[in-house]
Amino acid sequence: MKTSLEIRILAFASLLLLVVIAGNTLLNISAFERSYRDSLLLRSRILGGEIISRLDAPIPSPLPRESLLGVLAADPDISLFFIEDVSGEPLLANVAELLSFEERVLARFASDAALYHHPVLEEIYLVSLPIRSDEGETLGTVRLGFSRDALKAMAKPALNESLLFVGIGLPLLAVLTAFFLRRHLISPLCRLSAVARDISQGQFPLSSPALPGREFSDLGTGLQEMATSLKKRDEAILEGYRQLEKTHLLLQRSYEEQERTSAELKHSQTMFLTLFENATDAIVISDHDDRIVLFNRQAEKFFGIARERVIGRNLLKALDMLRGGVGGQEAIYRDLLKSGSYESELEYFRPGQCRATIGWVRATVAWDAEGRHWVQAIIRDITHERQVKENLEGSTRELERLNAMKDSFLGLASHELKTPLTVIVGYSDLLLTEKASSLDETAVLMVRNIVDAADRLTRIVRDMVDVSRLDAKRLTLELRLTDLNDFIRMLASDHQTFLELRRQKLTLRLAPEIPPILCDPTRLGQALGNLIGNAIKFTPDDGEIAIETRLAQCEGEVEIVVSDTGIGIAEKDQLHIFDKFFEAGLIEEHFTGKYAFKGKGAGLGLTIAKGIIEMHGGEIRVESSGCDPEKCPGSSFLIRLPITVS
Repeated sequence: MKTSLEIRILAFASLLLLVVIAGNTLLNISAFERSYRDSLLLRSRILGGEIISRLDAPIPSPLPRESLLGVLAADPDISLFFIEDVSGEPLLANVAELLSFEERVLARFASDAALYHHPVLEEIYLVSLPIRSDEGETLGTVRLGFSRDALKAMAKPALNESLLFVGIGLPLLAVLTAFFLRRHLISPLCRLSAVARDISQGQFPLSSPALPGREFSDLGTGLQEMATSLKKRDEAILEGYRQLEKTHLLLQRSYEEQERTSAELKHSQTMFLTLFENATDAIVISDHDDRIVLFNRQAEKFFGIARERVIGRNLLKALDMLRGGVGGQEAIYRDLLKSGSYESELEYFRPGQCRATIGWVRATVAWDAEGRHWVQAIIRDITHERQVKENLEGSTRELERLNAMKDSFLGLASHELKTPLTVIVGYSDLLLTEKASSLDETAVLMVRNIVDAADRLTRIVRDMVDVSRLDAKRLTLELRLTDLNDFIRMLASDHQTFLELRRQKLTLRLAPEIPPILCDPTRLGQALGNLIGNAIKFTPDDGEIAIETRLAQCEGEVEIVVSDTGIGIAEKDQLHIFDKFFEAGLIEEHFTGKYAFKGKGAGLGLTIAKGIIEMHGGEIRVESSGCDPEKCPGSSFLIRLPITVS
């Protein structure tokens, strides 16, 4: 972890001060120790001389111990004392350990003083003074001294004083040094550092802070000049960057647009080639030199020529390769270039075929920016279409002939059936009225069945006549204003007997605002009667039938809805239910009966109803969710009629 400059400088100054004080203290203590040592050595010599002066020659035995030790007590710092004879045998010592002392000199200070090593007392300082006779003969040696530990103990107070000085002076000096550093070095550096940090973050100060000292002032001025220069350069770089960013954005958009355009062109080219190659029509494209450049697969199939044989060849020469050719092709080509488009029929023979192939040609000319023309010819094979058209025309003529024969047959059959039916009905009525008394019950029943059958056949003949008149547009209407609601009430009462036989309920929902309409009541009653009769026949017993009138959303029209709860009509049958002779459902499920459930008819009732409604200028449609004899979804017939016939 990095420390601040203030802490490092303060630590270094404190360490340096500590080293200086410690060195000075050690030197002072060492000088004090040497001075005190020399003083003790000198005092040892003085005491030694006094001890020698108290000894008589020769050395007395025993020695006056108390007298000698009393001399030693005069100087308590001299702690060691012993006397030895000339042979080195100790005679007297104040410390027992000195009696068996082996000398090992560590340092010598003079001829009579040295530092010795003692095995027990460790290091000792001794002054050795010879004891001499009057004649100068050496009789022994007096030694006085002190332990080095005693010398250290004497220097300890001075050391404690130095440590006390260091303990008090060093923190005070550190505080003063820190104050000086913070005021005159750290604070200016921090302000300069803040300026430099602002510059590094892109914030350029307008002026440098006031700093003490010439060096810091010069440095602040330099930073200010550098900030001004950097600000100008930064503004220039920023402006250049903006321009570069705009240019880059434009280039990027241009590149993206180019890529998008290129992708679209590639996609369009691929799509064009795919559509061109897989087109159902033959396509031939030639360039400004009238050479064929594109020839699709359908063109190969249509002309029976491989594209390798025609690509690069002249268009007109390629057409000459066709058997049967195209007459006046050069003139046609000149007219094409002049008018810009050409359509015609092309007939030729494919190689190896005897039947002619017929194509419909659509040719167009396109001009590029350089004024060069390109010709595109699209040829559709209409050979099969021509054959189908010819077959359809023949079939149409045959159908028209058969339809005319049918109409003639219907008219003839209805006309021829009318006379015998009239005779049958007349004689049957005569038998039932005039001759009934002469006939037994069986014969009467048979005659009545004949009458019912004749009536049914009469209705069929009448419907056939009406269909023929509708087809031939010979049916005329006798129009008059009719109250539609009253008309429907009367029509409903006519069917009341059959409703009671089937136990069916008829509901009338007639809007009172319906105005009188212009219609043919007889024919409109015939159309509505057919719808009501069908509702009775295809609704089970106890079912419901409803007739509703209302104004249509389109102004000037009314709507009539005939609905039931019957078996419904299948979706596939709803497409053909108004066709002539069409019977919905399975024909084997129907049976004869005018109003019996699923009663079978001739299939002309709805055809006549539709024809009559359309003659009134209206329309009719059916609505049903399907046929289901179990659930009986029902069906609805909606009739829309104009209020006045235009």
